[in-house]
Amino acid sequence: MKTLENKLSEIRIKISGAIDTRNSIKNSAPARIEVEAKIDQFITRQSSEFRALSKVFASRGSAPIGIYAPTEGGGANVAPMLCYLFPEQTRAKLIEELDAEHIQYGLKESEWSAKQSELVDEILALEIQEESIVTQLRDNDVACERRNDIQNPVVIALKANAEYRGVQ
Repeated sequence: MKTLENKLSEIRIKISGAIDTRNSIKNSAPARIEVEAKIDQFITRQSSEFRALSKVFASRGSAPIGIYAPTEGGGANVAPMLCYLFPEQTRAKLIEELDAEHIQYGLKESEWSAKQSELVDEILALEIQEESIVTQLRDNDVACERRNDIQNPVVIALKANAEYRGVQ
């Protein structure tokens, strides 16, 4: 039985490592190229907003006191004007601020999604192996605890089946 117990320990170490990797990737920043694309999209949207605000001069009535985008709190959002008048400088400053934060950029979205799926599949396969070993050990009256944090429905079903059969 020591061989099965050792194998169970090895599988649990692999599960823990895969879960840690999945969580690390899940919470990572996007790839730098995607972050810069978001900055470019922001600048484009804000510039468009300023262009739309400038149409107030073409309306009837007196000239506006100021052109700004009001915020929810009632203050002024000058981002549209800055992005319209100084797009390159705004972009450079935003990138400079990100660089100062020493951000660890991650995978591109397509790579990120593929890696997440790969890790979910890996964890599922390992947890199925783990449950099989736990069931074998319990079938042979070897004390063995199940982990409480199993989340894969297939493994939960296997566990429920083993418990139903009386393999506690």
